[in-house]
Parts: sequence; C-alpha cells; structure tokens
Amino acid sequence: KLYHRGEVEMEAGSYNNYRTWYWIKIKGNYASQLPGEWKVRVYINDIFLTEKNFFIVGTF
Repeated sequence: KLYHRGEVEMEAGSYNNYRTWYWIKIKGNYASQLPGEWKVRVYINDIFLTEKNFFIVGTF
C-alpha cells in the first residue's frame, strides 16, 4: 500500500486551538525507495485543512 491514512481520537470539547501529530515511516520502509516530491494532506472530520509538500532524496 503506497499511502497510509491515520486517525487520532480527541475528546470532545470547545477548544480555541489544538495540536495533534502523525508520522510517515520512511527510513527502512517502502517509501524510502520512491524518491521525489511527496505531499501530506490534513483533514479533520473530512474537511480539508492544509497540504504540505516534501521531498525524499535517494534511498535510506
């Protein structure tokens, strides 16, 4: 599987802001064999929030 969809559970509340994190395993995994431009898309409740591009250069 080329991509991974992660989910993080948060307690319900009335937040002014919040933080969460997730990661993509690259070193030693299949993704390290696919150099080039990649992107991460962030959604909350199926609402698109942001997109960030990054590069994998060479193999690890």
